[in-house]
Amino acid sequence: MKRNLILSLLFCLSTSQAVFANADHYTTRTIDGKYNNIKNKNWGKSGCPFSRFAQDQYTDKKDGEMPLEHLPNPRRVSNEIFNQKAEVLNDRNLSDIVWQWGQLLDHDMTLFEDSKEEPMPIEVPAGDEIFDKNSQGNLALTFFRSISRIGTRTETRTPVNINTSYIDASTVYGSDETRARVLRDLNNKGLMKVSDGNRLPFNLFGLPNGGGANNKNMYLSGDPRTNEQIGLLTIHTLFVREHNRKAKEIAAKNPELSDEEIYRKTREYVGALTQHITYSEFLPALLGKDAIKPYTGYNSKILPSIRNEFSTFAFRFGHTAVSPTIKRVDNEGKDLGDIVLMESFFKPQLLSSSQEVGYIMKGLASKRMQEIDTEVIDGLRNFLFKDVPNEQMRDLISINLQRSRDHGITDINTLRASFGLKPYTSFSEVTKNKELVAKLQSLYAKVEDVDPFVLVLAEDHLPGTSMGETISRILVEQFTRLRDGDRFYFENKLPPEEVAEIKALKLSDIIKLNTQISNIQENVFFVN
Repeated sequence: MKRNLILSLLFCLSTSQAVFANADHYTTRTIDGKYNNIKNKNWGKSGCPFSRFAQDQYTDKKDGEMPLEHLPNPRRVSNEIFNQKAEVLNDRNLSDIVWQWGQLLDHDMTLFEDSKEEPMPIEVPAGDEIFDKNSQGNLALTFFRSISRIGTRTETRTPVNINTSYIDASTVYGSDETRARVLRDLNNKGLMKVSDGNRLPFNLFGLPNGGGANNKNMYLSGDPRTNEQIGLLTIHTLFVREHNRKAKEIAAKNPELSDEEIYRKTREYVGALTQHITYSEFLPALLGKDAIKPYTGYNSKILPSIRNEFSTFAFRFGHTAVSPTIKRVDNEGKDLGDIVLMESFFKPQLLSSSQEVGYIMKGLASKRMQEIDTEVIDGLRNFLFKDVPNEQMRDLISINLQRSRDHGITDINTLRASFGLKPYTSFSEVTKNKELVAKLQSLYAKVEDVDPFVLVLAEDHLPGTSMGETISRILVEQFTRLRDGDRFYFENKLPPEEVAEIKALKLSDIIKLNTQISNIQENVFFVN
């Protein structure tokens, strides 16, 4: 993994005009995202730097030092702001599919890798009821800075995105050729490997994988985080099934096509499907149906790379929406019993049969998610990776705050100015919640000091949405760039009849086509 990353970084240093070794690069999306933009071959490529909406806040650009002395301890912020005492269901009937699709999508577009030589531990407040019950006062949660490179022109520390920036279903196929080939059932009509019960293949080849590269009991997919929790593993499985279903259909209709040709056509289809679901169902559910303007075509001048602000805090909104349990429901609507989220980390055995994929997908569609706010369930905030061998139990919120500081994320008003938004001059302008205002005032001296992750979640929601103003603008801008700056976006790439085929489908159709579930609402992002 480290060698591949170093090679990717070397390739990213080149800003010269693209030179194609293969004419396919003009017509086919590459696994690593290279050559998508013909004049800027590394835009959106895996192993290349994140870009930014606003200037970083590093006081030492090269070393990436942040002014942290005036900021509160991340775990203290987590305890005082994000402590969720009871379920707070969202007020718009959004289902758990929303945060689960968001996690899958995030893993399609972004991946940080830890720099083990750069520890940045998170101090645990003395007497912390979870992490320092004996009041030792000298404990810390493990945290490492993101692998970065030094910008050649700016000489600024720049965190690196291991995945392609594009929405290209890399969660199914991977972002490098080695992983992509291992996942394929080569010379078998374009199919992907599966194991018994039409589940994902196991990691028999020691590829980088959450839960251990040498753990052959963990499933393998295009992204190493597949086994993190049971809902994520389930939706990964669903889309590998959809690839194989569609590959068989293409092969039957086109017997003259080779294994490689069927694979490419099917990969193109699944990538298009992922894009369509994101823009037609997921984003409208969160932001309202008219938040993102209609597609008008590819623009080669748009840089599609993932912005630091988006990946480091804005798109982590889903952590506040996660439910404490994963519901399981059969086709008739019978409740089969929930899986406790904190007991599902890296436990692929919970996907115990072929039919569990259907039960869990219908369960996710049948339960209202938590509100997008400043409250987070214990399973993520206090017991992340509980009982996972060789893993320290963690606090995801503390990690989010520390990651923003690691990446030098600027203050909220500098960020808002980059979008032409008015600055906040007081905490009461952010939210009408007086209790939350008081908590913010107790932790931070002024608005500009507040970690952006905290403030964008504290914002009152815009009418008809589940987002505040700042986070809405970040998401709209990022997803517009990902669509309009992608030469292979499905509406730009596919012929009209195939675009129409994709647009006729919904996520509910994919569930029905690949599981035993036939009784499910049309729009699974909302609970009936």
